[in-house]
Amino acid sequence: MMKKFNIYSLLTAVSILLVISLGACKKDYKNGGTKVEKLAGEYWVQLDDGTGFSDGYYSFNLYNTAANNDSLWVDDNESVLGLKGRVLSNPSALTFSITNTPCLYDDGITTFTLTDGKVVPNGTTASGTGDKADAISFTLTYDTTDKGVVTHNTVKAKGYRRTGFAQDDH
Repeated sequence: MMKKFNIYSLLTAVSILLVISLGACKKDYKNGGTKVEKLAGEYWVQLDDGTGFSDGYYSFNLYNTAANNDSLWVDDNESVLGLKGRVLSNPSALTFSITNTPCLYDDGITTFTLTDGKVVPNGTTASGTGDKADAISFTLTYDTTDKGVVTHNTVKAKGYRRTGFAQDDH
């Protein structure tokens, strides 16, 4: 009788521990986003240096900083200008800008100012598929230094958020 009681006690204890351990492993974590997630993304942009928008598209990325505040990085991945720097954003208004900030790539741009930066949800169509995509636009003024000569340049950019479809990539 005592042996039967010990086996039942042991089975009961193991069952309780099993239920508790399995229940303890089931936690529903809510993955949070970043403060600038509505702005962040990969974009294809065309540039206008005053002579009209280019036919070609260039890759520009906007992504959050480690601080996860209202700052974000603008980065062309050295695809056209060699531009990378931190800009300030207003995520609720979907706007971004900065005045006279250093460029972190060493490709000739020393400082830049970005104005009128904005993202418009479903504000344009992608070039290949014709699907609706988020529009991006901004004005970029930058200084380059070549052999001690500083040149002041301004370009306007417009484009769309990368859709993930190969037809829309450039």
